[in-house]
Amino acid sequence: GGGTIGHPDGIQAGATANRVALESMVMARNEGRNYV
Repeated sequence: GGGTIGHPDGIQAGATANRVALESMVMARNEGRNYV
């Protein structure tokens, strides 16, 4: 969202959260689960 514009810390936090979420989805998929 645009709320992080001008706030590098907010952008970094968002990027970290997105990466963690993506890794969790990949791990779950590898375990035979299906997240849409």
